[in-house]
Amino acid sequence: MILKFPTNTTFNSTYLYYDPLFRKLKVRESGYYQIEIEGNINTDGAVRVFLGKNISSSNPSSIVPFKTLNPLIVSGTDFNLKSSVLTLNAADSISIFMRHGSGLTRAIRLTDDQMWSNFQVRLKKVETNNISFSDALADFSVKDFLSEVIHRFGLTVFRNPAGPGQQSGYTFLTLSEQLQTNFLSDWSEKFVRKISENYTYGNYAQENWFRYNYDNKESNYYDSSINIDNFNLNASRDAIKSKIYAPERNLVSYLSQPGNKYKLWEKEIVEDPEEGEPLVTYKPLDKRYYFLRSETRSFYPSIRIGSKKLSASTAISFAPAESFWKLPFNDILTEYYGPMSTILNDTVIINAELFLSDIDIANFDFKKLYYFKQLSAYFLINKINNYIPGKPVKCELLKVNLSSETPNQIIRINKVIIAQQDIAILYTSSVTLSNLALQVFNYSGQVWSNVSNLTNNPFPFNFSAQGNFKIRLFTGNVYSNEVDITIPSSTTILIP
Repeated sequence: MILKFPTNTTFNSTYLYYDPLFRKLKVRESGYYQIEIEGNINTDGAVRVFLGKNISSSNPSSIVPFKTLNPLIVSGTDFNLKSSVLTLNAADSISIFMRHGSGLTRAIRLTDDQMWSNFQVRLKKVETNNISFSDALADFSVKDFLSEVIHRFGLTVFRNPAGPGQQSGYTFLTLSEQLQTNFLSDWSEKFVRKISENYTYGNYAQENWFRYNYDNKESNYYDSSINIDNFNLNASRDAIKSKIYAPERNLVSYLSQPGNKYKLWEKEIVEDPEEGEPLVTYKPLDKRYYFLRSETRSFYPSIRIGSKKLSASTAISFAPAESFWKLPFNDILTEYYGPMSTILNDTVIINAELFLSDIDIANFDFKKLYYFKQLSAYFLINKINNYIPGKPVKCELLKVNLSSETPNQIIRINKVIIAQQDIAILYTSSVTLSNLALQVFNYSGQVWSNVSNLTNNPFPFNFSAQGNFKIRLFTGNVYSNEVDITIPSSTTILIP
């Protein structure tokens, strides 16, 4: 049966109103709500109470329960039932039903017509805390966040040119990815002369520290440094001073498992508290930002978690938990800064003049490594200073040492010659080829496409489109290495 709401039904008229015709409670505003039913009721057996949402029928056997309230109500016994939090939209309605505790769908007969005097229904809106990320992160800008991420992975940011009708984007590469790239060019023909050669880079010191913030300002247990074996440098400097705080050094136990402590408030004991004054207060700590990972932890036997406020709980065997794995700077430097340490300990900076064309400048890519036979090495080009068409331009070249090992591939692209719209692909193969195909990856469409079938070596192809592409050769289920190219351009790409 549907319970009529008694005269002592309570609700906040700001958010709710009672519809006496259909015996429903309706909400005026969308939000979170909770219903509580208490009292004493006489029935012809134990009953279970359930809620209907936006119902149009008065037959309880045809109603699909929206929520079931536990436990069973025993006839003549005081009860207090509270629902979990209900998510309702404006004008949604809630109705209350009873069914026999045995699961029968027949209506329950009320044997005491005076039962309403001991029966109350309360429906209230649950207020939630409004969290303003703008306020919480007022002193931590998007630029700060990107800087922290870039530092932790040793990233370099490259802007990608926009294709027709598209916006430009950005590529983030680790130094290892830059040095292990197949994106190489032979610019020996553009070399004019070497101006100078230096053996120190930037303002590095013998010890270059990467540092966290700490609750104890004297701590440094998650800091680490890149060391350079050069006594001509200053002894020490802070290369990176993070805005991120490190967790406490000592682990804490939670749910019988060890974990890190990320301090967000300070506990203060009140001495000689006045009447009604709390014994303990909690002072929030300002500008505390942390990085942490998530890992899944298992619990055996299972544990129950829940909320007293929401009157809800559940048993769990697995749950996400915090982790500081590979976030100490020692781990970060080992994982991502090995090539940087090698370069800094064997630094060669060459200032040289190159004769570049307008197309070279327009299509220039700082991700590439450039080979100069006059210097017998590959270089990252750090700077191009004051380019003037038709004149040599001064460039800063950072020498890198590439591995001479060649990957063991059945088909391998060794060289790509680009002449505006035409390309020629030189390759080697460890098998006899009966067919070979060229595939092109279009960055704007994000798809690979078959564009040509030949067995020529060099493998020729004419591009009608312009932009940045990735190419590879394949036969059957065997693919070659992948090479990035720019069309149109005039360059030779060597793959070591």
